[in-house]
Amino acid sequence: MFSSKNRLDNESVRNILKNNVGAINTPLFYAKRIKNDLNLYRFAILIPKKIYKKAVDRHKIKRKIISIIKEFEDISKCDYVLTLKKDINSLDKTEIQKDLVKIVN
Repeated sequence: MFSSKNRLDNESVRNILKNNVGAINTPLFYAKRIKNDLNLYRFAILIPKKIYKKAVDRHKIKRKIISIIKEFEDISKCDYVLTLKKDINSLDKTEIQKDLVKIVN
């Protein structure tokens, strides 16, 4: 999990999703990115029930995505909201990394 300073709260997530700036579309993710005044990056990862019915599966995928993000060294100091588009359970870690690199850099 991210530390509390690197997590977005619900109000911030809603504000970012309402804003029409900073949309990034990749094959696996739909992402919104907005610069923040803080000197750190903050994330929210949204996984729809349409893709994974069980909360256990959604949490497992969220942990997988977070572990990949933590490996990146230079992440832009922005607020990110990542929404998963499709099932990534069968995908390799490198395929997910390639997609996330487009978003965070």
